[in-house]
Amino acid sequence: PKPFVAIEVKYTKGLEGYSVLVLKEDDAILISNLLMTGEGSTEGELDDIRISAIGEIMNQMVGSSSTSLSSLIKKSVNIDPPKVFATEFTSDEMASMRERELLKISFKMVIEELLESEIMQIMPVDFGKRLVKSLIRDIDGAASEEHDTGNKEEGREEMPKKPVENKKENHNGSRKVNVKPLTYQEFDEPNK
Repeated sequence: PKPFVAIEVKYTKGLEGYSVLVLKEDDAILISNLLMTGEGSTEGELDDIRISAIGEIMNQMVGSSSTSLSSLIKKSVNIDPPKVFATEFTSDEMASMRERELLKISFKMVIEELLESEIMQIMPVDFGKRLVKSLIRDIDGAASEEHDTGNKEEGREEMPKKPVENKKENHNGSRKVNVKPLTYQEFDEPNK
């Protein structure tokens, strides 16, 4: 269903490129209402206040994922503040994406008893390849540091002695992510 809410994330250090997170507009309204009023409803329009709320949520989420990515590839990863906008993927904002081959990753998004939907991440294939190369290089480097085969024959590899740990996943193969509610500092002076 259209329209969508797009969150463009530009990676500026450690990795260079961009990806776009995409939510259904109704999901974005529900999430922003939940943040602003504590009630998850799809009432209202996607106005500037709700777009700002979604931007704040996505800024925290993407910031957290960038920190995780930094530790995985052992490089500092910086991003620009995410740019949030409503789109039907026909607007000028998405023109550069239409000119490229793209990669789409879909994630199941569940807010207990309120929402079961999907969030998509779209990125240029060349950026996806660079990201994968960084991850593989780190995994290969870690594996070679963990064991010394003593065998210098070219083209021959041995498995690491240490078993690879797998993260626990629930029954359908997806990982649960715990999200903490935002807390705001009050700036108003108490009434006397």
